[in-house]
Amino acid sequence: MLANSFNNMAANLKEAYDRMLQVEKVASLGKMAATVAHELNNSLSGIVQHHKGVIWLDSKPNQGTTFYIELPFEQNETHQNYNT
Repeated sequence: MLANSFNNMAANLKEAYDRMLQVEKVASLGKMAATVAHELNNSLSGIVQHHKGVIWLDSKPNQGTTFYIELPFEQNETHQNYNT
């Protein structure tokens, strides 16, 4: 009887530990995604704003995050290819 109680307690502790690890992994992934988004925004925001573009992301739990950068196309005489 004591052995069964001990085994049940050990199994419950392992389940609780495994759940805790999963929560920590998800939290770490969320922090990493936020850091990447912040660094991308800092690095690219000047360029994107200069060209009147936008940056956004789509994040879905357990599926990942997709980052989007949109820059409008504008033909300008000062950006002609002079190699021709």
